[in-house]
Amino acid sequence: MKRLLCILMVSAVAVASQAQIRLSTENSTGALPLVAGRVVATIVTDEADAPVVATAADCVAHDMEAVTGRALATSHQPTKGRPTIIAGTVG
Repeated sequence: MKRLLCILMVSAVAVASQAQIRLSTENSTGALPLVAGRVVATIVTDEADAPVVATAADCVAHDMEAVTGRALATSHQPTKGRPTIIAGTVG
């Protein structure tokens, strides 16, 4: 089972490394808007996860504020009507 999981993870990383990442100030098809008008994305973490996950989520939220002037929300629950980023550990 661990071997299968390892193979799947390596495959996912290989596919993701070929994905094209593009930053834009305009909305486009397939985009995940992190900050758009009055709406900011929510970074969701699990309360039971390692404390470093919430720390990393807070750091990303504050980095976004430094860049855009608007901090991303952080929560343990998704927020309806907002784009959601799920942060956590694997395993």
